[in-house]
Amino acid sequence: NVWCTISIVFKLTKFVPASKIPLVCASSTLIALLPSNLCCLRKQRGPEDTAPTFAGALFTSSFAFFLFGFQVHEKSVLFPYIASFLLP
Repeated sequence: NVWCTISIVFKLTKFVPASKIPLVCASSTLIALLPSNLCCLRKQRGPEDTAPTFAGALFTSSFAFFLFGFQVHEKSVLFPYIASFLLP
């Protein structure tokens, strides 16, 4: 998780009120989701391009939720691993 890694050097609670930290996490998650979602929404050339694009978007979005989520359990890393089996 990004927040556990950053907290070693940068204490987020010193700069952001505790009530705003979930909003910061949600915003960063949405920003991390944006590139894969935009790639998934653009027009594909054919059906052979749709499945790999969707699988890649599923993989990156599940990792975005794992890395930038507010409260993440260790078992939630299984979601990106399951999505990685769909990658070509």
